[in-house]
Amino acid sequence: MKASAGFSPVPGEEPGCHLSKKAKVCLGILLCVLVAGTIVAVVVGVLKWPRTPPHREWNGTGTTPHFSEIVLGRCYTYTQVLRPELRHKDCGQIGKAFMNAFLSKDPCNSSEQDYQLLLKLTNQTTPCHTNVFWSKSNQLAHQYTRVRQDMFTLEDTLMGYIADGLDLKF
Repeated sequence: MKASAGFSPVPGEEPGCHLSKKAKVCLGILLCVLVAGTIVAVVVGVLKWPRTPPHREWNGTGTTPHFSEIVLGRCYTYTQVLRPELRHKDCGQIGKAFMNAFLSKDPCNSSEQDYQLLLKLTNQTTPCHTNVFWSKSNQLAHQYTRVRQDMFTLEDTLMGYIADGLDLKF
């Protein structure tokens, strides 16, 4: 017996699907539209895909020169000369903690945790009702605390004294 003729071409005819010219043109156009749509979708997807934000560049003046030496020097000046009752403070550890708390950190993403060790090492108790907070009266507030040595501005504490006027490049 002979196999079914449905699977073999008729003698003299080409194998394949018989479509009219109009159908072939329509299929060609449809194929072009699908390819173009795919290209557009890929381009839009690439452009809209979430990206890691670029690292922000600092445009300021930069970090104060000899930053770590200044921090260490200020710590020793404060603890050994200005407030000798704090001479037990470890300025080497304070300097390291200061650098670790600030340097190479994005200020927009800093947390309280970043400063815990530094605040612990520089902890200083000031008597109640002796703190002077100032806004746009820096000179007056500091003149006042120089005369009244029992009064403190933030810059009169160990942490404030170390950080006062320093510029950090993040």
